[in-house]
Amino acid sequence: MIDKARLFEQLIQVFLGELAEHVRVQNDCLLALEQNPVGAARQEILRNLLRSAHSLKGAARAVSLSPIEKLCHHVEELLGAVDRDERHLDKPAFELLFAAVDALDDAGKRLREGHGLDGAPVELVTKRFSTASPPQIGAKAPLTASAGLLGQTVTVAPASLPEATSLPSRTSMDPTAVGYVRVAAQKLDQLLTLASELSVARSHLDVRVQDVDAIVDVFSQLRAEWHRLERPLDKLAVGDWPGVLPLSFRKSFDRARALVGQLERDLERLSTSMRTTTRACHGIAAAIDADVKGIRMLPFADVATGISRAVRDLALERGKEVEVVVCGGEVELDRYILEGLKDPLVHLVRNAVDHGIELPDVRTRSGKPARGRIEITATLRGSQVEISVTDDGAGLDAAAIVARALEHGFVSDASVDDFTRLVFLPGLSTSSELTLVSGRGLGLDIVKSRVESLHGQVDVASQPGHGARFALIVPLTITTLRAVVVEVSGQLFALPSTSVERMVRVSDDDLRFIEGRAMFVHDGALLEVISLSQLLGLGEQQRDELDHDTHVVVISGRGHAVGLVVDRLVLVDEILVKNLGRRLRRVRYVGGATVLETGRVALILNSGEIIAALPKLRAVRTVALPRRVAHDKPPKRRILVVDDSPTTRTLNRTILEAAGFEVTVAVDGQDALRILEERGADLVLTDVEMPRMDGFALTEAIRASRVFSKLPVVLMTGLGTEQDKARGLEAGADAYLVKSAFDKDQLLDVIHQLL
Repeated sequence: MIDKARLFEQLIQVFLGELAEHVRVQNDCLLALEQNPVGAARQEILRNLLRSAHSLKGAARAVSLSPIEKLCHHVEELLGAVDRDERHLDKPAFELLFAAVDALDDAGKRLREGHGLDGAPVELVTKRFSTASPPQIGAKAPLTASAGLLGQTVTVAPASLPEATSLPSRTSMDPTAVGYVRVAAQKLDQLLTLASELSVARSHLDVRVQDVDAIVDVFSQLRAEWHRLERPLDKLAVGDWPGVLPLSFRKSFDRARALVGQLERDLERLSTSMRTTTRACHGIAAAIDADVKGIRMLPFADVATGISRAVRDLALERGKEVEVVVCGGEVELDRYILEGLKDPLVHLVRNAVDHGIELPDVRTRSGKPARGRIEITATLRGSQVEISVTDDGAGLDAAAIVARALEHGFVSDASVDDFTRLVFLPGLSTSSELTLVSGRGLGLDIVKSRVESLHGQVDVASQPGHGARFALIVPLTITTLRAVVVEVSGQLFALPSTSVERMVRVSDDDLRFIEGRAMFVHDGALLEVISLSQLLGLGEQQRDELDHDTHVVVISGRGHAVGLVVDRLVLVDEILVKNLGRRLRRVRYVGGATVLETGRVALILNSGEIIAALPKLRAVRTVALPRRVAHDKPPKRRILVVDDSPTTRTLNRTILEAAGFEVTVAVDGQDALRILEERGADLVLTDVEMPRMDGFALTEAIRASRVFSKLPVVLMTGLGTEQDKARGLEAGADAYLVKSAFDKDQLLDVIHQLL
């Protein structure tokens, strides 16, 4: 029997995807139609608009969304009249059509959030169509475009938006058509996660191959020793004293010799087979990884429509004429990167229109064309892409920027070497006017922080009277990055190599203390040193009492640099980036996680966030150096953390080690039992839902063990029903914590009570 509610929900999700595509296409077409094209080009744009409105009307009818259906019907009627009579749309008609597209976009957002459409813009704009006074269409086309008709022009370079005004055919947009499927972005993210896990498993297989090779080497030594013993035994058996060795011994010896030979051949076959299998797995995993990443890649042109539309609307509002040129639209970036760049780019072009591009009469008096120009370019640079926003406006006002920085206390004197870095300071604005797009303290610092969260950087250049250029340099994909992996207080952390200047060993004699802060000379200047362990809340950093050097990683950003004290450098390599999930996304200084070839998890640190927090780290700086300790420390209480999620294992491990516990991790119940037998533990903290053996079965096995029956067990899981809690306690758990209500202090309190 069909579940109608579930079917309707599925249809709505498909419809929302189709709606977003139609909104993009209609925006593209309207922007192109506004340029007053003639002939076949005009006909093609109008037909695409009509087809989009008609298709969306039918889709809305299928899911009983009559407000959207009615609005699309009005749009179709207006465009049909224009097409039939070869008329020219006037300015009010364009504004009404753009309002309709905005209303459709708003309707999609409301539906995604679970809201209705009563009183929504989609109904209000529909009423505007019903009450609009004719004529909405003007003289017959073709007409010569008037520069002052719209006050603004959007031009797209041919290479940037291929077929930008062309609506895909019905076949290409049909999810059931051959060669095309509609896949939720969340499923692609899950597929990428699985591909990443496969790459990690491939690395683990490499380790197992090395283990087999080591066994083969050991056996080769055993075989050599066996041959050494064979010779004197053979002499005893066939020489002058054949009776010394009993016949039964000689037969056993011969059988052992045959078995050793057979074992040697089997090991060689196993080694060869594993190497062949590993090579095949490498190829398959690499192909899957590349294909999945390719599926996630989207053209830069996908964000161009929204940017061009934002410029159009703002230029009209501010009375300016602006031409937008988008180049490099075919350059592909990871969907996550593209989504992360959208808001910073919109902010930059709005700033360019609002602050950079002058009014037409001002530009004319300055000898410039009345129409300003904003150029947005995407350029590939190896594994990175540079997105530049360049305008031919007034440029940055250096004097005003420095004056405002002095006023806010950001600088102490007016002699600033590079005034452009000041524009990224929080709250700095040279605008004396509050508008909807500027002057509210949310300025370019937001752009910089957003880009740095994508492991990128922002560069700026300005020429007074000729314009400014902002360049956003980001990786093509956030799934992999080159990083420096370090160890701090027994934990592994990764720093993006783009932010790492160098790694040095600083002797105690080279350290200086100024106002309680540790510093050393770096490139001829004093560089501050802070403890990464203290910064991350892992407790006081310690080192061997015989070690007289401090290991420092120098990171830079935002025009500043700082030295981070670490225990040791682990490796420099390409790593797979895994998101922490919604609940852990706001963990301070942490931007993701990765699983190394050894199976250990390293948290990826956000260097930009660390640099930005420097002014607030006075307390940390006073305890920058690790304390030397002797080797006779009392043993810590040992906790075994069991969870199949690397992220959860890392989070729990970090919390517990920061609280002074020694932590061992296991990936499931079977792995936990093996570790208990080998090393033991003082307490087990385990998840419930795991492969091979879940948390309930693990708890029952511990309670049935003669050795570990009294071992405290804490279940921490996402299963929060009363039945699940009862089952956990019946299995023998001492405590049951639900992840959705996770609280670090509560976890530590429970553990301290049980120990």
